[in-house]
Amino acid sequence: SNAISFYDSSFRQGLKTLGVLEKIQLHPDAFSSILCHKPERLSARILGDLFTIHCLSGVNKVQGVDFWMGYLQDVEGGESAATLEDILVFATGSSSIPPIGFEPDPSVKFLRIKYPVGNRQLNSLELPITKTYEQFKNKMDFAISILPLTSRATDSITLKNCQFCYR
Repeated sequence: SNAISFYDSSFRQGLKTLGVLEKIQLHPDAFSSILCHKPERLSARILGDLFTIHCLSGVNKVQGVDFWMGYLQDVEGGESAATLEDILVFATGSSSIPPIGFEPDPSVKFLRIKYPVGNRQLNSLELPITKTYEQFKNKMDFAISILPLTSRATDSITLKNCQFCYR
């Protein structure tokens, strides 16, 4: 369209004025890392560091964090059908971390709920408090596995959005 053409030409003219456009054209490889975002490969550690942990008072935070980090490590190790990208999509709607980060910062809350909830408007996960790691892992795997059955455009992913699931 005309508007895009105008902005493109204006941007190019600005780069020419400073001599930057010529340098980019002469050395495209030197500028690609600056001008082209390549998503960082996700790891359990990166996702663990990305999410801020919140707990209700009286909730065993250590156990919740242990289950969460254990789950991320299992997913990274291929011991789950889910991927680290699936977890990020479940919480934020994005399969990679944007260059400028998320707003608001992603968070995890441990609550007395039956199944995990991903809230894409808040970039948050609400995770169930369970007695065993196996229960936690099964609930996480199940919730994330129904992601393709729910609309990826919705703001909040819960099991009530899935006609096959019950809370």
